[in-house]
Amino acid sequence: MATAYLTPGVYVEEVSGGAKPIEGVGTAVAAFLGIAEKGPVGKATLVTNWTQFTDAFGGFIPGAYLAHAVYAYFNNGGGVCYIVRIGSEDAGEVKPALPEASLSAATSPDQPTIKAIAKSEEVTDITLEVTPADEGFDLTVRGGGQEEKHEGLTFARGAKNVFDVVNKASKLVTLEEVKTNIAVAERAPAAGQYPLAAPTTMSLSAADTAPAVYEGNTSDRTGMGGLEAIDEITMVCAPDIMAGYQAGALDMDGL
Repeated sequence: MATAYLTPGVYVEEVSGGAKPIEGVGTAVAAFLGIAEKGPVGKATLVTNWTQFTDAFGGFIPGAYLAHAVYAYFNNGGGVCYIVRIGSEDAGEVKPALPEASLSAATSPDQPTIKAIAKSEEVTDITLEVTPADEGFDLTVRGGGQEEKHEGLTFARGAKNVFDVVNKASKLVTLEEVKTNIAVAERAPAAGQYPLAAPTTMSLSAADTAPAVYEGNTSDRTGMGGLEAIDEITMVCAPDIMAGYQAGALDMDGL
């Protein structure tokens, strides 16, 4: 505020000599195409902050990256962006999957060698117990008041192969072999109990992430085609292309 001089006299006033630095102003306007749990499908929607995004399109979804990308955009100075939700109305819906557990090798605790999956949704309180044996290891499966014991199991081929024995006899679980570089003789799981827990999976089909969905249509103002009419957009991001690939709904040709 300027000083008011009300009487005659000599006044000394210190004035800053240097030029004030010019502050940068964000000029980039991003467009994001991806999977959201709600909101309009296919149409570009203007969003100016994170709260507005969550109100219109929901929050973070396991296995999808749109919300993460938009959050990082605003958190790093982004001010305006357009959101295009791809797929169907069901795309992005989070659904519970069958309970599962990973069993890691005793010699390499960070290397799983067995994946156990419940055979049905009816029995969810399943626990696997591994105990050492003179030859190989014993596996006890408990759940729904049932108990199954499988003794002398190994990873070697033959009558005691853990996958052949359990998958043929068990009514509670199915075992899958996890690819690893660990020697066959060292793949036996560590002793202990392994309760099965239900992970959440994202509902996603091949139709939801097909290249045509991203391309959209100019006349219908959908997908990337709908962005052509918005001149202010300076960059386009499609973070959920990899989500479709990881979910098996998009192949390398689609990428």
